[in-house]
Amino acid sequence: MEYRLITKYLSEAASEAEVAKIFQWIEASPNNKEAFMEIKKIWALGTKGDADVEKAWYEIQERLSIMSRRRKRTNVLKYAAVFIGLVAGAYVWLFQEPAENPGLIIEDSAVVLSTGDNTSEKLNVNSEQNFATQGGKVFATQIGNKIVYKANESMKELVYNEIKVPHGKTFQLVLSDGSLVHLNSGTSMKFPVNFLPDQERKVFLDGEAYFEVARDEKRPFLVEANDIDVQVLGTHFNVSSYKGTEPFAVLVEGSVSVSDNHQEENSGASQVIVPGQKASLTSNGFAVEEVDVNDYLEWRQGRLIFNNESFQEIVYKIERRYNVEISNAYTELDPIKFNGKFGNETIIDLLDTFKESAGFDYYIEDNKVIINQPN
Repeated sequence: MEYRLITKYLSEAASEAEVAKIFQWIEASPNNKEAFMEIKKIWALGTKGDADVEKAWYEIQERLSIMSRRRKRTNVLKYAAVFIGLVAGAYVWLFQEPAENPGLIIEDSAVVLSTGDNTSEKLNVNSEQNFATQGGKVFATQIGNKIVYKANESMKELVYNEIKVPHGKTFQLVLSDGSLVHLNSGTSMKFPVNFLPDQERKVFLDGEAYFEVARDEKRPFLVEANDIDVQVLGTHFNVSSYKGTEPFAVLVEGSVSVSDNHQEENSGASQVIVPGQKASLTSNGFAVEEVDVNDYLEWRQGRLIFNNESFQEIVYKIERRYNVEISNAYTELDPIKFNGKFGNETIIDLLDTFKESAGFDYYIEDNKVIINQPN
């Protein structure tokens, strides 16, 4: 098997015939299967240069040839649903491996909606329902993993709702002006049930969200997100403001103004960014850089991206994505930065892959993942 064909598959550029050829090769022997998994691990952890992948490929082939008679390893990753969509169809490949560690129980927490009358409701994301005022007027409709709010010109004062998305879940809102908001795990947002005429449209964010803002020249849209404010007229952008992390905004299209909301008004602490830029709030003000915006949007499709991020930041991301608690006893890893890309792997798959690159061990105790230094 030519390694370039495998990397073509991992880049989602392989044809239907090429995908079939790869699967046939994987099925031909345990060594082929192990070689494929090794290359996928290298790819997932960010080593995508042709020279690096080619070198790793030949090292893997040599090692597997020498050790071809060794016992099958029992700790092989369970790559469930390695998937590629094709124009003419789709292939789904499922490696049958040992079940996920039964010592780790993932709690299925609910999305919670708090309404203006101080009541809270746990949402069933597989159901449909209407939300109505005490007078019986419907102001919002839930359809599965999304709530759509309706414009109501008769409302003369602001009434707020708040949505809380737990770890392990994502959710969507369509606000009364038609703006679409994708909410990441571990995120809460407070917002008006109905925006009022001739007033700015303001929402309050704690966590991460992607906004597709409906354009309105008369009513700017403002996101107040812990340490930063983002103001627009109509555009697409991502904001991250989890407590304890560096807040940032990434612009996909249009134009936004980002400001430090701890600074006095008109103090010059605002920053305008253009599409393809990321503005991060540091101790020295805003740092602006060119980025691949897709790296900051793929969480909407359930992918987990590490883009030159510290081990400590990555642990936070894993906790939010999988709704698990992680305790890191190997604190020397905290400032070290890593790259990686993961799709629908289980938490055990991800940890088994990541530990080989980062050089840590882990175990599960009292439903908590404990990371420690290898012996």
